[in-house]
Amino acid sequence: MRPTMTTARHIRRLERSEPRGWRSRPLVALIGAALMVTACGTTASPSPDGSAPGTAPSAEAARGGEFTFAANFEPDSLDPHVAANSSSLIVLQNVVDTLVLLSPDDQQFHPYLADSWTISPDGTTYTFELHPGVTFHDGTPFDAAAVKFNLDRVVDPETGSTLALTNLGPYESSTVIDDLTVEVKMETAYPPLLDALSQTSLGMLSPAAVEEFGADIGTNPVGTGFMKFVSWTKQDKIELVRNEDYNWAPDIWGHQGPAYLEKYTLIVADEPAARVTALETGDVLAIEDTPGQDVARLEADERFELVKSPLPGAPRGWFMNTERAPLDDINVRKALLFGFDREEIVQLATFGTQDPGFGPFSPALWSYSEEAASLYPYDPDQAGRLLDEAGWTMGPDGIRVKDGQPLRLRTIGFEVFRALYEAAQSNVREIGVDLELEIIATAAAVEANHRGDHHLGMTGVVASDPSNVALFYHSRNYDGFNWPRVQDPAFDKMWDDAAAETDRDTRQQMYEDIQMHIMENAYVIPGQVIVRNNFFHTSVKGARPDARGIYIWLYDAYIEP
Repeated sequence: MRPTMTTARHIRRLERSEPRGWRSRPLVALIGAALMVTACGTTASPSPDGSAPGTAPSAEAARGGEFTFAANFEPDSLDPHVAANSSSLIVLQNVVDTLVLLSPDDQQFHPYLADSWTISPDGTTYTFELHPGVTFHDGTPFDAAAVKFNLDRVVDPETGSTLALTNLGPYESSTVIDDLTVEVKMETAYPPLLDALSQTSLGMLSPAAVEEFGADIGTNPVGTGFMKFVSWTKQDKIELVRNEDYNWAPDIWGHQGPAYLEKYTLIVADEPAARVTALETGDVLAIEDTPGQDVARLEADERFELVKSPLPGAPRGWFMNTERAPLDDINVRKALLFGFDREEIVQLATFGTQDPGFGPFSPALWSYSEEAASLYPYDPDQAGRLLDEAGWTMGPDGIRVKDGQPLRLRTIGFEVFRALYEAAQSNVREIGVDLELEIIATAAAVEANHRGDHHLGMTGVVASDPSNVALFYHSRNYDGFNWPRVQDPAFDKMWDDAAAETDRDTRQQMYEDIQMHIMENAYVIPGQVIVRNNFFHTSVKGARPDARGIYIWLYDAYIEP
């Protein structure tokens, strides 16, 4: 029997029915999803129908239904060029298409809205031949002028792009050659461009819709995707319906024409226990980033299928605000790196279902540096010596003091990371640090960390290419996701030069040098390598993880009656 559906209001009733005592028990709060996402190729578990990723649904199966998914938090925007959190991109992947597609089968780039492309010998000019007959949901033709409009919009300061701007790199301009040919010019060679153009953050919006809605396009997205936006009820749900005119699916998918699913509903549910309850009671068909304590039980339940993906990029980490005392002292930052027992923190927070991070890049991201990851083993004695040398002496209550002020560090964060925060809070008291937690709404927390109100701000990124990790360190992202508040022209140049280098081995070494620089300057405390533990009801057939492991393609999916 097909499970019943629900809305966020129903889930909130489930939340209120959950026992609340777990919050008062130390170190057992549950962990949620990564805030930031771009993503990269990774191995993935079989799709929820038990077939290998990419297997099309059987011809005999009934194809249709409504897919309902419980997400970790409220999207920040449904404008792909502004959006920066995973819930936003989970929705937008169905609404907007990209010029190229990274295949989960061969990890190669394939045609999508662009049928083909050529790259100039110097690596600065990309010429795209576009797929004919594509239209936006509002009837506007998709053409070369639309591509130029979208890419120019990303670099326009008025748009307020962060993730999209980082991905687009040294973009210079676009030129319309004819209706279906566009030339994209970069200021320097930029090998990550195809990767960037395969990401939802650089998806195509209708120029007519952007003109019509202005800043409100973030609540009225109009793309060319196989799903059309219907409504967004804040703190509740987002609804999409099938695009009946869709007829330009990439060849790597299992069929052509409209999607099988008739409707897609994303439920906003930031309470981990409530998401699990909603799945078990049949109120939703899938949940993301399942709490560690529930993974084994759900995996043993024949009603559900685990889709698990270790994700490359940057681990969830505590970015240290280098402009805010006492973290303007590098020795205090280094002391925290030695003083965070990351293995214990992650073990307790995730019940052993996730791994600790030790370097600024995730192990699954190419160019990962073992040397950088080895610089700060857990050593509370060394942490204590560094703090003593910095003038922070142990007080009678176990908290260090300097000039009469306690060593109190402010973390402004999100409910989905509560488990890691609380585990770290208990852990670092052992070296005399009082970690003060302020858990607020996701959007408000992001803005506070953008402003630099924090001492420690936690986030992570699922990155397709190491150049994407510049989001956290390049000065162009100051007052954005550059939460360490780094403004170093020489370091910016390291990132820019690495992104422009065309030789893979040379790029590898350049990114290893970047990782060493990050750790030697103690900009971040790597925390937890991101692994997605998503559960699907077995009635969901034909779904497949994308090439980056973090999102699920639903074009071939349907709900078995």
